Amino acid sequence: MPVFVGCIDTETNRVIEHARQARELGASAIVATAPFYALGGMAEVERHFRLIHEAVPDLPLFAYDIPVCVHTKLPGDMLVRLGLDGVLAGVKDSSNDDVSFRFLVDDNNKAGHPLTLLTGRRSSSTALHGRADGSVPGLANVEATAYVRMWNAYRKGDWGSVRTEQDKMAALMRITSVVQGVQGFGAASAHSRRRSRCSASSIRTRCPIRSRRSPARTSNASPRCLRTADCRSPARRSK
Repeated sequence: MPVFVGCIDTETNRVIEHARQARELGASAIVATAPFYALGGMAEVERHFRLIHEAVPDLPLFAYDIPVCVHTKLPGDMLVRLGLDGVLAGVKDSSNDDVSFRFLVDDNNKAGHPLTLLTGRRSSSTALHGRADGSVPGLANVEATAYVRMWNAYRKGDWGSVRTEQDKMAALMRITSVVQGVQGFGAASAHSRRRSRCSASSIRTRCPIRSRRSPARTSNASPRCLRTADCRSPARRSK
């Protein structure tokens, strides 16, 4: 089974470091966002992807377009250009911008389809109508088989079955409204696991792991993070 490894960090050199490690571990491809925190212009974003490709040219590189998290929308003309230049193998679009995604599909087809276009939308039927090459929906972490059935039905032209499966997924997506105080079912799951590991301690303080992992959050990491025993070890604190 192909394994696409997310190599996401604040700046290019750190992403390259992750990508080289992913290659050593046997990754099939790598996925990277635009750099974030120290935001530059589109010239810097394009150079970011080119430098990643130069560092690991043997690994297919997919651009992850998720502006809600990195505050940069990847323009379609740049993506197609990078595809034609052999820098990008594809794009995972999680922008929730159906219009720009359809423009990207059209431009990609006109250019000879250099990019494999994947949608990250949980409402995958919308993107399939827009002729995406595939789907990587976050809700598949909870229920993957429905998306497989949806994809197979789409390839057969059975749009009735596509709608049926999509309706089921829309209902399941309501699990995100159950948890309060965190965003998304992924965060809720992680929060739940963290609480169970921290049951022996009620200490609430700034998390050194979160601070170290993201320099942008060092000065304002959440004071409510429950530290695990692993966090409290001297070895962890010294890093």
